[in-house]
Formats: sequence, structure tokens, C-alpha cells
Amino acid sequence: MIAVVGGGVIGLSVGYYLSRAGAEVVLCERGSLGRGCTWGSAGWISPSELRELEPTLSRRAEAGYLIGRERHIDPARLTAGLAGLARKSGAEIWEQAEMRRLDITGRRVRALVTSNGPLPVASVILAAGASCGTLLRPLGIRLPLTAGKGYSFLRRLRTLPGRPVHLGDIKVAVTPFARGLRIAGTMELSGNNETLRRSRAQAIARGTAQYFDG
Repeated sequence: MIAVVGGGVIGLSVGYYLSRAGAEVVLCERGSLGRGCTWGSAGWISPSELRELEPTLSRRAEAGYLIGRERHIDPARLTAGLAGLARKSGAEIWEQAEMRRLDITGRRVRALVTSNGPLPVASVILAAGASCGTLLRPLGIRLPLTAGKGYSFLRRLRTLPGRPVHLGDIKVAVTPFARGLRIAGTMELSGNNETLRRSRAQAIARGTAQYFDG
């Protein structure tokens, strides 16, 4: 049995490929899958050309670059697809299963102790981001990794842009999804916690609103 800790893109990808190769896999995620989260270059675009490409932009957007090779995905659809492939390949997925500690005998992990009970394992792959350090600390292993907290939310517009837009002046990226415009910005280094600062989200929303009509 191989246990994969973490239900994000990395953990789900590892679980899928291991199970597809024939391994017995259990993936454990403390919450819900995928809730935990590439540029090329091209030429300069004038204001009139910019609004021909993206009519939703306001006159606040005065110039920009068209990045022809950029691609984007919907993280929710990606994680759901990976989870479906992993299950189809035989992997077992536990959601709402908090990892409490690793059960060690000698220098080998014998089990994961979870909120759903112990899970005997032969190997463990940690793909749970910054929280991996908490699991490793009792073993005397220091993982120099800290959480980087980004802020994102959905906004409803009458008309969505036809492509992702990076607002360089305010360091915000917006991506059109079927359910709305995803707005993301800020990288806050405040430790491994889930505390949100409403003022940051409000500042991102105010800044973004200046660049779009509707």
C-alpha cells in the first residue's frame, strides 16, 4: 500500500500514475480535493488594438502585450478530472481525512494516523504543501517551506473577457471561467494558517474594477 498525502494537482497526479502502473494507492486529503490552488511573450498592443481584442476592458487599460502561447485551465475541473482518472485506475481517495502523524517503527513509516483512523502503509508520498513540515517535525526533519497565501474570488460580469488578462500595474491576474471571472492577486507570507484579511481582497476588487466595463 502506498499512501499519498494531499489532494491537490501534485498529489492527484502522483496517485493516478502510481495506480495506473499497478500500485495499490490510497490518497488522503484533509479537506476537499483541489481546495488547498506560464507565460510566453509577443508584441506591444496599442489602446485601440487592445480593446478590439478585449472589448470588456475599460479605457484605464492603455496598452499591453498579446501573449499568443498562454494557456489556462479551470483548477476545479482539473482536480475533478484527475480524481476521476485515479479512481478509475483503482486508487482509493479519502476526503475530510486529516493527517495527524506518521507512525514510525525504526526508520520506516508503518502507518498514517488520520482522523478516520490508522492506515497501514508500505510507503508514503507527502504532497500536502507547507503542512508537510508539521508531519515531519516530530521525526527531527526540518522542511524549510512556508505557506504563500494568495487571494482569489469570482466576479460576475455581463460579458466575460475572451482570454486571461494580467493587470501588471496592480499585479492581478483575471481568468474567465464558465461560472464567472476569477480574480487573483497578492502573495502573503504570514505562516501556515487560513486567516484572511478582508482589506486585501477589497483592495484587489477595487483595483480590478477600474479595468473592466460591466
